[in-house]
Amino acid sequence: MDKSNRISRAFYQQLARLFYAVAATDGKVRKEEEEELKKIVKNEWLNFDASFDEYGIDFVCYILITFDWLQENDWGVKRAISDFKTYRKNNKDLFTDPINQLILKTSDAIASAFSQRNKSELVLLNQLKMVLNS
Repeated sequence: MDKSNRISRAFYQQLARLFYAVAATDGKVRKEEEEELKKIVKNEWLNFDASFDEYGIDFVCYILITFDWLQENDWGVKRAISDFKTYRKNNKDLFTDPINQLILKTSDAIASAFSQRNKSELVLLNQLKMVLNS
């Protein structure tokens, strides 16, 4: 696997961890949150990046593959923002303005998918905005 494939896969896996944290920050991933993520990946992320891995899988699909794995394994969300901040710091060139906007849009849509955004989701969204604007 070449370096660009490792970077692409790791990038989308990191986004999946972030999106999972937004969905699970209140202790439960709701069906509406997961459906909203799938809709945005299909309608926006796939249009944004059409690159494939060595197996013919859209790199963007690693968001959903990783999200499902995290959900099945009850992944802890406490370190999501600090891990994301570290990843962004080490890979700043991947985080263009359009990518940052799509990350925020996706996170906000997940948080808003079930009822209204709760306090823990608002805190996480604000932390994410600070990380992306730093």
